[in-house]
Amino acid sequence: MLAYAGMYLRMRSSFDTTRCLDAFDTMAKAHPADITFEQTRARDQIAIGLAVMTADNFDRYGQTAQATQVLAPVLRAHPDSAEAHLAMGRVYQTRNMAARALEEDEIALRLKPTNIYALAAAARDAGGAHHLAQAKGYATRLAQEDPDGPMSWEVRSDIERIEGNSRAQLVDVEHARHTQCSLDGEGECGGHESFLPDYRWPYIDSEYLDLHGATLPASYHYIPEDDSPEAMDRQIVYLRDSISPQFDANTFVRSRTGIAGLGQLTEFAIPITATLPFESWEHRLSFSVTPTLLFTGDPLDNAYSAHQFGTVAVNGAQPWGYHHYYTQGVGLSLNYVNHWFSADVGSSPLGFPITNVVGGLEFAPRLTRNLGLRISGGRRMVTDSELSYAGERDPGTGKLWGGVTRLFGHGALEWSAPGWNAYAGGGFAYLSGTNVIGNTETEAGAGGSATVWQFHDRQWLRVGLDLMYFGYKRNAYFFTWGQGGYFSPRQYYGAMVPVEWSGHDRRWTWFLRGEAGYQYYRSNGEPYFPTSNVLQAKGDENPPSYYGDESASGLAGNVRGRLVYQVDHRLRVGLEGGYSRAGSWSETSGMWMAHYTLDGQ
Repeated sequence: MLAYAGMYLRMRSSFDTTRCLDAFDTMAKAHPADITFEQTRARDQIAIGLAVMTADNFDRYGQTAQATQVLAPVLRAHPDSAEAHLAMGRVYQTRNMAARALEEDEIALRLKPTNIYALAAAARDAGGAHHLAQAKGYATRLAQEDPDGPMSWEVRSDIERIEGNSRAQLVDVEHARHTQCSLDGEGECGGHESFLPDYRWPYIDSEYLDLHGATLPASYHYIPEDDSPEAMDRQIVYLRDSISPQFDANTFVRSRTGIAGLGQLTEFAIPITATLPFESWEHRLSFSVTPTLLFTGDPLDNAYSAHQFGTVAVNGAQPWGYHHYYTQGVGLSLNYVNHWFSADVGSSPLGFPITNVVGGLEFAPRLTRNLGLRISGGRRMVTDSELSYAGERDPGTGKLWGGVTRLFGHGALEWSAPGWNAYAGGGFAYLSGTNVIGNTETEAGAGGSATVWQFHDRQWLRVGLDLMYFGYKRNAYFFTWGQGGYFSPRQYYGAMVPVEWSGHDRRWTWFLRGEAGYQYYRSNGEPYFPTSNVLQAKGDENPPSYYGDESASGLAGNVRGRLVYQVDHRLRVGLEGGYSRAGSWSETSGMWMAHYTLDGQ
């Protein structure tokens, strides 16, 4: 009966193993004198193996509490079981408790000093606890015990990953995979043709950034159902893609509501980005070129909009003051990322009436395994309208104004753990432009989200809460001389509930995000010409020359969806659409995306 139990355990059939052990226990209880010491010892080893297998199954799906309940009585009854201590170490590792996992590994090593599984676990958990010298020591011992085994190379690759060297990690994983193929009698492993489309998952959550676009780089996903060769193949595909030169291109369109020639805006942009990774994706250099075309209409088409544009209210529109309904230019950007530090520098589109140098810095170190600090600052374009984005020429004087930039600083604390995250932060900004009155902004926000449902580690449903506040010293959301043309209420409060469904199925990857909630904002009244007493005095003679107060409250929200298809091992394409409503405006956007990897395969 024990022979059958052992066979079923090797077949990973917990039900049949338990059935055979129960039958043996019944027989032992009925005839205790017939049971030998060797049988009792074999029965204990099979029971320990069954408990370890059951705990590992729980642990694989993040059910660490159930795994602990299975292992705790086994460790009390068999404190000299190295396998049980290693299994408990895996549970601690899943809980992100690398130091506790290492303690269990070291107990197993004292019991079995040359056990290659204990050495491998100790090396990995020492690395997870940031004891790299200790991790390398265990890896060396493992290589001495098992010099040609795939596990030795896998452990080396894990250490290279912790050190951030993906190129060296790839060499080690490929060596491990070829060694595994030899052990399995497969000879040389196949090339990229053997890799399933499922192995390529794009980073689906990338945001569209002005002057840079939205990219679709590779991302890595651990799938519990993968066996060891499949897991290595998945790693190899990701590592090859992540360290290869790559190109991204978008066709981006957005339309913002408002009065034609004033707040109304349609933007058409084609950002093209080339990225060169160094030793890993976390250390890379990107260069972007973004042809941009803005349409806003002609404010001189009717008296109402003309009165609220430039100095027309006091100077009229000169014969040469015709306002073109579009403007065009080409933006440039250079971006550098080195793990927790990033920097970029560029130019608002060359060819716009007003061009500005823009850029920024960001520091995002990890303070603990779960807690991160993010500090950023820089100078950015304000893209709410053609006036704020590109600048315009006043039909009454021929002078330029607008081209607003935001000089900002922001800090936040971010907590991330398996299944949920949270953040809180705030910042300050100074806004200025050519012949535009200066303005200041303060902002704060907090929130988080949690996974409430997942399906086989391939689909997820997340729900969250976002709280936000921002306020400006002046309301500059107007289009007369000296105003900036950007949304700037005195106070804005919002509470939003986001819901996101994301997933991956073979060649397809997607997300659909909706967010709804409540908003309140209040804007102060402002003079037509805040930078000129002379113009304002003339305007007072021909009212209206002041903008009134405004306040509103009600529903706000947005929806955005993206669908990406992996065409082959180099090319993926995607579509995105979105709609948002906040403050006094709404915006619709759409985007086509393409990503091409020069992976050398």
